[in-house]
Amino acid sequence: MKTHPYLAGLVHSATLHINEVSAKRFASGQQVYRWGFGQSPFPVPQIMVETLREFASEKSYLEVQGLRLLREKIAAYSAAKIHCPYQAENILIGPGSKQLIFQLLLAIEGPLLLPTPSWVSYGPQAHLVHKPIIKIPTSAEHDYKVTPGQLVHACNSQLFSQYILILNSPNNPVGNIYSANELQKLAKVAEVHNIIIISDEIYGDLSFEENYHSIASFYDQTIVTSGISKWAGAGGWRLGYCCLNPSIESLTKIMNKISSETFTSVSAPVQFAAVPAFEKHDQIISSKKQSINILHTIGNHIHKSLLDMHIKSPKPQGGFYLFIDFEYYRRILFKQGIETSKMLCATLLEQTGIALLPGSVFFRDPSELTARLAYVDFDGQQALKLERTIDKNLTSAEYMLSIAPKIVEGLEVLKTWLNNL
Repeated sequence: MKTHPYLAGLVHSATLHINEVSAKRFASGQQVYRWGFGQSPFPVPQIMVETLREFASEKSYLEVQGLRLLREKIAAYSAAKIHCPYQAENILIGPGSKQLIFQLLLAIEGPLLLPTPSWVSYGPQAHLVHKPIIKIPTSAEHDYKVTPGQLVHACNSQLFSQYILILNSPNNPVGNIYSANELQKLAKVAEVHNIIIISDEIYGDLSFEENYHSIASFYDQTIVTSGISKWAGAGGWRLGYCCLNPSIESLTKIMNKISSETFTSVSAPVQFAAVPAFEKHDQIISSKKQSINILHTIGNHIHKSLLDMHIKSPKPQGGFYLFIDFEYYRRILFKQGIETSKMLCATLLEQTGIALLPGSVFFRDPSELTARLAYVDFDGQQALKLERTIDKNLTSAEYMLSIAPKIVEGLEVLKTWLNNL
């Protein structure tokens, strides 16, 4: 059987691949520190599980755009959070935000402006819909955030009547967050150069910053995508959503048409079960707050530990990632034949069991010795229980041993490996 030649260069998603490799290694009895795959360790809030059980018998197709009650709840929640006038008609429910981003890239004309490091699937999705990609390499100096000047330069480098920019904040793989001032400056550039912005805010409810900002607050040509996979631990439920500004109503209609010819509608029981996620239930509020506290503490501890090992990265501000740089060890790694991020991560996995994703899969220069670390290798359910009762006067090291002992062990393994280079 022949396949389309345009798909010849398509590879398995790097994040899914590292999860499968780690699982096989574990199943064979080998040691593995699962720092490669970014799956939330936390359980789905019980109120959502109970609601799913209640509506398990729902078997009818729902509206293509999604259950109206759910869309109303998401609209009210999002309008309050990012100060946009969303109504139920502006919300589209899909089988994960990943699918919705793909549909947006299919529906919107223009090349993709891709700040790197970038989540592994943005580029391949643009490739699948034959969309040109203009990469914008960001720098560690600016915590890997795209600057207004870089955005202007990218638009001037290849002239089009319209562009698409995917802005991911909190960011995967970096863990950084754009400030209100930074977003306002980017919004001004976007207006001048006719840039449609897809604001991927899947980690928005895991922000460590009290005053979280969305670029949608400053620029009406913005589509916000999010879901319940990260903060609610419901990745396998496959439910995402996008919020389309009322000013781009025509795009909503096109997205609905694409949905009607592809996935039809998201599982009915899952849509009903997601409703409590966007209501002010004490359980939901408490779960979010505790999850953020745990991730913030773990992220800061790892960041400090890595700096002590001469491994640099921006300080985490949300989500559960660090984008780390082994440049300090370049000479000694080079003597061992390690010249790329891919070789570095392969060697680490083989010799220590530490699973990281190389910077190259995030569209960085292969010779750059960077990698993404996902700090989710701990029992989230147990961590939530401990968070409610743990002595708040514990040192960072004592807290880590209680909440995330496997991560502490992995850091010691990494330190030993580096010392023995």
